Amino acid sequence: MLNRFLSLRRRHAALDAAVETEQARPAPDTLALTMLKKEKLAVKEELIRAARNRVRRKLRRSPLRYPMQGV
Repeated sequence: MLNRFLSLRRRHAALDAAVETEQARPAPDTLALTMLKKEKLAVKEELIRAARNRVRRKLRRSPLRYPMQGV
């Protein structure tokens, strides 16, 4: 799961760089920018889902999940 998360972060950074490069052109291609931004947003949403799932898994394994258990 960590590999997937890191892969998504790299992809998001690459898309960010591509957006910046396209915007820096004298006549940016608006269609290409739109597609890059949509893909970047999709990757960001996947990153958020991956992070949430990771936290949920950690909470399930945590011994502190039920602190009053056994009292």
